[in-house]
Amino acid sequence: MSYDLYFCRRQNDPLTKEELIDYFNNCPHYQVLEGEQGDLQFWYENEDTEVYFSFDFCISNEEQENTVPEGFYDTGLSFNINFLRPTFFALEAMPLIEETAKKFDLLVIDPQDHEIGGNSWPKECKADELVTTWEKSNVFAIERINSQGEDLLHMPKEKSLLLWNYLKEKNTFQDKLGDEVFVPQIFLIQREGEKDLHRVITWTQAIPQIFPECEYIIVLIEKRRFGLKNKAEEGIIPYHLVISQIEQYLEPIDGPIPNLKILKPQKAAEVVDIFNGFKIDDYDDFLRVGLDNFIDIKI
Repeated sequence: MSYDLYFCRRQNDPLTKEELIDYFNNCPHYQVLEGEQGDLQFWYENEDTEVYFSFDFCISNEEQENTVPEGFYDTGLSFNINFLRPTFFALEAMPLIEETAKKFDLLVIDPQDHEIGGNSWPKECKADELVTTWEKSNVFAIERINSQGEDLLHMPKEKSLLLWNYLKEKNTFQDKLGDEVFVPQIFLIQREGEKDLHRVITWTQAIPQIFPECEYIIVLIEKRRFGLKNKAEEGIIPYHLVISQIEQYLEPIDGPIPNLKILKPQKAAEVVDIFNGFKIDDYDDFLRVGLDNFIDIKI
């Protein structure tokens, strides 16, 4: 199941392959793919947030031509994004759709807009409306999967959106702080047999770094052994236990990400003994989960 949109114009003014290729080649995270029949796909994939979707351009598309009502002109451009995804997939995609529609003076046909009282008639493209129709249709898709006895992985929406916002800003933080401070990736993990997900970061040998809010921290501790080679121990510890022990050495970072803290280089040496004394557990019963493999609403 997927969410589809189609684009048309009031005037018979065809889109060209050349103008679309030039546009998408200059937009971040897009890859231009050409099929054997000359059809084009503009594939979006953000490596930071793991959000992906596609625009497709087909000059002759019978299905789309049947979707475009009389008096409007098919452009051959369509959009597709999956359901059964966290809400931030739609929040990232829909403003980009609106930008594209405005760039090429396009009207959008949303077959899902009955969810907001529409009738799939061509209209101005508005990101907030598209987010709403995706969200409502996503609920239906989830209910259908649940009715088949499948229980999807889950994270609360508030945490999901915090995760997305952090991942969007991560590279900006790293560029600003330079090489002296590590800005960790947030990963998702699932305890085997459970459906609720947890956010986790890594911290190695008490290095200076940023601490975004999460549930767990995976640490790498180098244990010194007299007369023997040092031994590295890796394990997992709850985030709140780590923060409670090093809180006095951390400073808050003001900005769009709440509860973000930093251990600065001049303070890192003071937490080494605390770090080396952490009691850690193995994490063999945890599995890593992709950012496209969970939902953030409860049905």
